[in-house]
Amino acid sequence: MSDEDAFLRAICDQPDEDTPRLAFADWLDDRGGAVNAAWAELIRVQVPLARGPGADRDRLVARECELTPVVVDQWSERMGIPAALRWKDWVRGFPLTLGGAGEAIRAAYPTFAARVPFREITLRNATDADLIALASWPEAALVRKLGVWTESGRIGEPGLLALAGSEHLSNLQRLQMREVGYTARGMRAFLNSPFLAGLVSVKIVGHGFRELSAELRQRANTRFGEWTVY
Repeated sequence: MSDEDAFLRAICDQPDEDTPRLAFADWLDDRGGAVNAAWAELIRVQVPLARGPGADRDRLVARECELTPVVVDQWSERMGIPAALRWKDWVRGFPLTLGGAGEAIRAAYPTFAARVPFREITLRNATDADLIALASWPEAALVRKLGVWTESGRIGEPGLLALAGSEHLSNLQRLQMREVGYTARGMRAFLNSPFLAGLVSVKIVGHGFRELSAELRQRANTRFGEWTVY
């Protein structure tokens, strides 16, 4: 394991701690180079910004705006991560959100495993197979927010059953999905799942909700007051 891998693994192991990130910033400065220097400074700028309002906030925000394009435009290449993936919402020196097709994310996983402390995933053009694969992915334990965007008919009961049965998604707090096909079995499994008990916000646009039993519709609306369904 290289020194860089060790620093990044420490950050991923302690994603809520600032100390590993600041230690990595020092290491980047020691390495030299324009991108390393910009990334190191971005970490040091975003760490205090994440802590909340402060007397120096305006200056830090201005510097963040200057540094972010320098780092983001070259970050994927710098890290050896395929450009097909979209990384955004940078916080404390690293992107919070990973977006892309499920197949592309799974194929690229070895390049960012234990290297990027992401907390959110947005799946594009998703299918039941993508959700089944996500549900069996141990790294999904990092995910706090999941977005699933697709076309009608591509996600139905198998996808909902996979999410409901995934112990790796037990830290999930927010879920947004579009074009989901509801079934009584899928909805019941979703509502009864011990692994999805931590969900505080669910917004799903789908088909077949009104065809479910009154009992299931009532349970869904009681459990998730902001549930959006069609």
